[in-house]
Amino acid sequence: MTRKIDIAACATDCHCLDARRQARAISRLNDEELRPYGLRATQFSVLVALEVGAGAPVAVLADTLGLDRTTFTRSAALMRRKGWIVSARSEDGREHRMRLSAAGRRTLHEAYPAWQRAQRLIDQKNGLPNRTRITAPTA
Repeated sequence: MTRKIDIAACATDCHCLDARRQARAISRLNDEELRPYGLRATQFSVLVALEVGAGAPVAVLADTLGLDRTTFTRSAALMRRKGWIVSARSEDGREHRMRLSAAGRRTLHEAYPAWQRAQRLIDQKNGLPNRTRITAPTA
């Protein structure tokens, strides 16, 4: 006996597709707001992680952002060329650490109101005074 399946539901009722679609829309809005500061949303997040986790190892920073170490390092290299990130001293020579430069901190603080504006726009559109988090079940 062949079971009938509804493939069309994959296009309309898929949590993964919906989350990706929403993430892209939110990223575009944040990119638009941050563009005047020479930043993309992903770069703003890296600057925030470096400000909050000052001098943390690269592996910890990457994990905080949900990135693999290679992706984080590649993103950070561009920001280093812009003068926003510098290497930080480490007691353990095997560990690579980074921190914000003065220019990176200035850029982060100047762009902060644009980030706040994007947050407000998203909350207003969704009617959400407080953010809710969707979490995937762990395997």
